[in-house]
Amino acid sequence: MKSSQPFRVRVFAFAAAALAALLLFRLMRAPGTLGLLNWNPGYRTFIYVILALGAVPFFLAVVYEILRAVPAFRARRGAGILSMGVSAGFAAVSLAAFLFISIAPNRVSRPVPSPGILDPARGIAARPQSDKEPYLRLAFSSDAHWGRAESDAEARTRILRSVDAGGYDAFFFLGDISEMGFPEEGFREAASDLERYLTRVPVRPILGNHDALVNASGRWTRYFFPAGHSSDSGSPFYYRIDAGRAHILVLNLLWGEEDFDHDQRVWLAAQLESIPRSDAVVVLSHCYFYASGYDDPETGSPWYDHPGTIREVVPLLEKYGVDLAVSGHNHYQEYLEKDGVSYVVIGAMGGVPDPAPTYRSPASKWIRVSTFGFLEAEFYPDRIELTFRDAGGAELHRESVSAE
Repeated sequence: MKSSQPFRVRVFAFAAAALAALLLFRLMRAPGTLGLLNWNPGYRTFIYVILALGAVPFFLAVVYEILRAVPAFRARRGAGILSMGVSAGFAAVSLAAFLFISIAPNRVSRPVPSPGILDPARGIAARPQSDKEPYLRLAFSSDAHWGRAESDAEARTRILRSVDAGGYDAFFFLGDISEMGFPEEGFREAASDLERYLTRVPVRPILGNHDALVNASGRWTRYFFPAGHSSDSGSPFYYRIDAGRAHILVLNLLWGEEDFDHDQRVWLAAQLESIPRSDAVVVLSHCYFYASGYDDPETGSPWYDHPGTIREVVPLLEKYGVDLAVSGHNHYQEYLEKDGVSYVVIGAMGGVPDPAPTYRSPASKWIRVSTFGFLEAEFYPDRIELTFRDAGGAELHRESVSAE
C-alpha cells in the first residue's frame, strides 16, 4: 500500500492539470474571449486562476516526490494525502467551472419568442433594376443593449417601429443585442420586442461582443440562428447573403480581429473574388474599422481607428473594391471614407451613448453624437443612397456611395 501512494499522488496531480487545461481550452475557444482579454486586461486574472488550478497540484506533487526521497523526512504519508487532497479539490473546481460555462450559458427557457429571422441561405428577393426606383432597401442599427437599465428602451422601440413602417426588405442588427449573453433575460426581451414591433420586415441579427458574454454564443444561436437556418460558410457567425446584384458579407468581428481566423479569412477572400466588380458589395460586422472615438478611461484602450481590423481585414476590402462597410461597437452615427471604401458606424439603437470623441478620424466626413437612430440604404444600379435617420425616422444626413 505504501508504494502505491506516490502513484496516486501523480494521478491526482495529472488529473487536476488536465481538467484545468480542458477548462482553459474551452474558455479560449469561446467566441469573444481573446478580444475580451486583449481589450480588458483585468479579466486576465481569471486565466491566471485557471493556470493555478493546474499548476499548484502539479507543484505539490513534485515537492512530495522530493521530500519522499529525503530519509529524514517522516511525514511522507501526510504530505501525500495533502497533495492528493489539494489536487482533488482543484480538479473539482475545474470540472465544475467547465460544466458551468459549457451548459448554463447555453440553456434556453421555453417557449422561445419567434421574431421574423432572415435565413442567410435564402437570400433577399430584389426588385427589377431601375434608375428611378431602388431594387433593394435595407436598414441597419446596432448596440441596443437589452438587459441594461441605463439603455433607452423608448428609443429602441421607436427605431423598431420606424423600421417596420419603412417598407425595408430587411433589417440588419449589428450586434450587442444584449448587455450580456448570460444571463438569458437580455436575449429573451430582445426577441420578444423584435417579434412584437417588427411584423413586416425580416431581421438578421449578428453576434456582438456583449452577446458572447459569458460563452453565450450557443444561446445566441438558438435565439437568432434557429434550427433550419444555414449559411454558405457553415458558420452562424459569418456568411454571405445575396440580393440580386447586391451581396452582403457578414463577418465575425466582436472586439476586433481576434476572431478573424484562417478559415474566415480564406472564406472572405473567396467570396470577394467571386463577386463581379460591377455588383454592389456590403460588408457587415459588429466591430468597426475606421471610426472616431476616445481612450477608455478605465483601460486606456483606444476606441477609434481599430488597428487590428485595419491591419487584418481592410486590405481585403480595398483590394476587391468593397463599396460599403457598416459596423457598430462605438455608440455614434458616423460616415467615413478611406481609399475607395465607405464606412459607417451605426451603434445608435439605445445603448448608452459614448462620450463626445476626443479623437476625430482623418477618414471621418460626418458624425452625430448622442442621437439614437438607424441607417437606411437604397440600392440603385450605379450607387447606394445612404440616409442616417433618428429614432423616429427623420432624416439627419445623406451620402451617396458609388457601386460601379
